[in-house]
Amino acid sequence: MRQNMMMATTLSLLFSLLVPQPVSGEHATGNLDRLHWLCSDYQLPVKGYVVEGWFSLPVYPGMQNKIMKQLQIPEGQQTGHLRDGSMVNTSFTRREQTYYVELQLITEKFQTAARYYTLWQSFTERYHVNKPIGVTVIAQLPEVLDDKTMQELGGELQGSLQPRQSQIHAEAGQVQMYGDSPQLEDGLRVGGEQVNYNIAFVQREKTTAIYLGAPVIYQQY
Repeated sequence: MRQNMMMATTLSLLFSLLVPQPVSGEHATGNLDRLHWLCSDYQLPVKGYVVEGWFSLPVYPGMQNKIMKQLQIPEGQQTGHLRDGSMVNTSFTRREQTYYVELQLITEKFQTAARYYTLWQSFTERYHVNKPIGVTVIAQLPEVLDDKTMQELGGELQGSLQPRQSQIHAEAGQVQMYGDSPQLEDGLRVGGEQVNYNIAFVQREKTTAIYLGAPVIYQQY
């Protein structure tokens, strides 16, 4: 009987994972909205969004159920596809007196990205997690930009964010920039500096990929 109840619970959580539940509108989608509209302002063709994060929480009574219910994830590692084709990867494990959570959404849909960003970010805010949920907007231009043009466009994108401080690094085929903008929330300490945005240009064979991340681009590009 107990085994059947555990299986039913797991199936219920998997269903919640693959069929997103409504989320309170009290939490703004801040960083995601700003990067999305930045792409719109510069008419950058958006190809998709990645929302992800990882954090740890101490083990204490009731926390396991809170994580599973509020984040809508089962124990262990899971990969699933939503009805709109988006992919969700999660990991929820325990080692000694610490829970470890990893979350990732890969989607082409802005509304799906906004839903999960809000759900996951509201959880980290509620439990004072010191690692913010990251979001990356991926755009693609149908041409290969040269290094000078990538730096010029990157400079304009940075300028729109009105950074308090910024850095730019360029090498053959790639340009990366990061900084701290008052228009974006949260942030991380990177090399002793506060960073809450990260922009990267990467030349492909026939296109140029543009990654706009906050606070940083977590995934490889």
